[in-house]
Amino acid sequence: MAFMNIRVAIADDAPRIFELLVGVAPEIPLRLDTDERREAVAAMLSSWITLGESMVALDGDGLVVGFLMVEPNMMRRFLEDDQSLHLPYAGVAHSHRNRGIFRALILQAKGRNVPLTATVKSANQSETATRLTRMGFQICVSSADEWNLVWRPEGAQPSAS
Repeated sequence: MAFMNIRVAIADDAPRIFELLVGVAPEIPLRLDTDERREAVAAMLSSWITLGESMVALDGDGLVVGFLMVEPNMMRRFLEDDQSLHLPYAGVAHSHRNRGIFRALILQAKGRNVPLTATVKSANQSETATRLTRMGFQICVSSADEWNLVWRPEGAQPSAS
């Protein structure tokens, strides 16, 4: 793998993250076909970045080549009384795929040692659910439309609810 740095995303990263998200949107799938949808997604990205939990991967030139959006999972925090985080979107530039960037971002998130959740649409074309299960996430709920996955730090017990 070429030199890569992972750091917390900052407001200045938002345009590049949005550009990368547009590039991977058909794979997710995520509809960005109207100005309203694009503006709504850009606003969500900005709010997740502001929370200070999201991360970016930088290449050797300092260009953002991957991202992992992270937000508090408020429902799980309420129900499970933990510090769960949700991973709504991740992406890696097509030019930087198969270099371990997605894995590095997920490992960085797992390093926080709190439960992580993700929702992956069944129409996802990038095998995200498979990649996450290989990294220790478990499918906790699935439907015809999506999979809900969870990763718990070692020693954390699933709730009885």
